[in-house]
Amino acid sequence: MTARSRPSEPSGGAWQAASASAEGGASASAAGDASAASRPKWSTEEDPHWKAGVPLRPMDHDIIAALQSGTVARTSMPDVFPDQPYKVRFAGSPETQTFAFVLIDLNRDDKMDERWDLREPGTIKRTVFHDAGAEGREVNYTLVRGRWQPH
Repeated sequence: MTARSRPSEPSGGAWQAASASAEGGASASAAGDASAASRPKWSTEEDPHWKAGVPLRPMDHDIIAALQSGTVARTSMPDVFPDQPYKVRFAGSPETQTFAFVLIDLNRDDKMDERWDLREPGTIKRTVFHDAGAEGREVNYTLVRGRWQPH
């Protein structure tokens, strides 16, 4: 995937599978109650004994808090933090608060610099397309013990 390409919308492989009742036409409040119980709880708390990896940025904490809030509206998905110097886009369903990807444009130049994959339950996999710390190469990270672990 290039920095400019856009992933397709999630198709059930996201961190939170759509419930059968939500697909069958149950009310939004019933679907919302079911989704709250299964909402992921990624830990951003650093383990003081684990110094490997890269610390989370304030932006990372904000994104994870928004994902866990359960209050993301469809109108905010294309630009979750419009007042920030970076642009964050969620790809998924605001009705069920199911998100498969987070796309980040660090300087609002309409080129995605990072992609977070949320499809594996309890895991965030981050791809930095042109990592300055790796001489501009693409680098993959996973959130472990409150830090980004490169691999």
